[in-house]
Amino acid sequence: MIGRRACGPENNRAYKNRMAVGAGVALCAALMAPGCNRGGQSGAKPPVSAETASAKTEIQVSSSAAAIGTISETLNITGSLGALNDVTVGIKNPGKIIAVYAREGDHVHVGQVLAQQDTVDIESQNRQSRANLRVAETRLEQAKAAYGQAVTSLRITDSTTAAAVKQAQAALKASQDSVTLIRRGARTQELEQSKRAVESAQADLDSARADAAQSTSDLRRYTSLHNTRAISDQQLEQAKTVKTAADARVRSASSRLESVRQALSLTREGAQAEDINRTQEAVNQADQALKTAESNRATVEIRKADVESARVGIDAANSAVDTARAQLAIVEQMLKDSIIRSPIDGVVAERKVEPGMQVAAVKPDVMRVIGLDSLYFDGLLPQSHIDEVKVGMQVTVLVDALTAHPLKGTIARIFPVASASARSFTVRVAVNNTEGLLRPQMFARGTITLGTHNRAVLIPREAVLNLTENGTKQTGSVFIIKDGKAAKKDVTIGYSNFISDEIISGVNPSDEVITVGQGQVQDGDAVKSGSATPAAQQP
Repeated sequence: MIGRRACGPENNRAYKNRMAVGAGVALCAALMAPGCNRGGQSGAKPPVSAETASAKTEIQVSSSAAAIGTISETLNITGSLGALNDVTVGIKNPGKIIAVYAREGDHVHVGQVLAQQDTVDIESQNRQSRANLRVAETRLEQAKAAYGQAVTSLRITDSTTAAAVKQAQAALKASQDSVTLIRRGARTQELEQSKRAVESAQADLDSARADAAQSTSDLRRYTSLHNTRAISDQQLEQAKTVKTAADARVRSASSRLESVRQALSLTREGAQAEDINRTQEAVNQADQALKTAESNRATVEIRKADVESARVGIDAANSAVDTARAQLAIVEQMLKDSIIRSPIDGVVAERKVEPGMQVAAVKPDVMRVIGLDSLYFDGLLPQSHIDEVKVGMQVTVLVDALTAHPLKGTIARIFPVASASARSFTVRVAVNNTEGLLRPQMFARGTITLGTHNRAVLIPREAVLNLTENGTKQTGSVFIIKDGKAAKKDVTIGYSNFISDEIISGVNPSDEVITVGQGQVQDGDAVKSGSATPAAQQP
């Protein structure tokens, strides 16, 4: 059974309805027994004659036995249906619509194509972006090759310069030893030493000639690459510098060999004044060659700077590749965005564009899709009941357009702020729309079960007289039949509905309560009940 509160504005209306029912019952009783009092109000009976008094019999009434049953307290709310998934699908980039694939009322699913934009310009941008990426990747490979060449040049220059310094130092030492030997005269050991010096100088010359041949070959290869624009001018100059250094090393090695040969010859033949002068000149030349070789160390620092510059070039080329890839990704995403898809399962509620329309960013809407499986009922809750309603309570929802389909719902949320005008709170009720009968904005009514009393003493609602409000309680009076006489009882009423009242005090289970005719009897009158049926019980 659906119950009603015993207090509050709605229950005031229930009180008035009950009083109207009581008045009707009293009117019926009055028609049955003219001249009797109504509404259970006490007062003097109209005077009767002795003959009438002597002939008076028991008063005929109807009664019902108080019963044990279940009754619930409920609260009614009104509102409308809405949808959680109510999506307006739009474009991301301005453009012309060339096709629209759905109309109002069509069911769509997630990912389904709803419309298509023109992609001619975007496809041209896509081709350009791909070409830019290929150019950037080619430049990155060139930068990597330049770095490898710079590292190789640094290694060759470093090793060549170090070898030239070492050879120049050895040549100077040999020339100085030759001068000393010539002036002092040769000994057997010195002769052997001169021979070994010649052998060492010959080996250095052979090594220098091999490096010179390699540098000549590298220079020819670099010149060929430079002619095809595969390498830069700077890289060609580096190859020329390496070739020059290798040639200088050959000359230095040749000079040293000639010097030590002369020293050996002098050692064998003995010193002469002109030999001493010639050997001293060789010492001077060797010293100058050493200074020249040491000055070439600056070339190594230049090659190190070239390596660092090539490394920076790789970083710049990498950045250019990243930029080109990012631009390509943007264009490819624009191609994907040109296909407008449904983000949810639902029904098309509104079609906003037609093929050929130019859609701008300021008004990007294409279609409105509503998910009918996400409907909810928002009802208004009076602030006087905010402390009684909780999330999770069951709600019976009745839509006026679907009176034959009462729905079961659950309170999912209670909005924390009341409306400024009605001073009421919004209660959101989750409802099940598996049959697809509900639509957004339908008017609906909800009944919230606030509480249920089991094993309550119930009597028919029309049995209560003199119903009054007493704070948070309702009180009244009833007549029960006891030993064939009417006995007036004051009662306190708990939960109430349109059929039964819960009696908290004043009536015991199985008491026979007068339901019709109680307005014409007084306490102690003899009565006779025509029927005694139990009070309606809530299943």
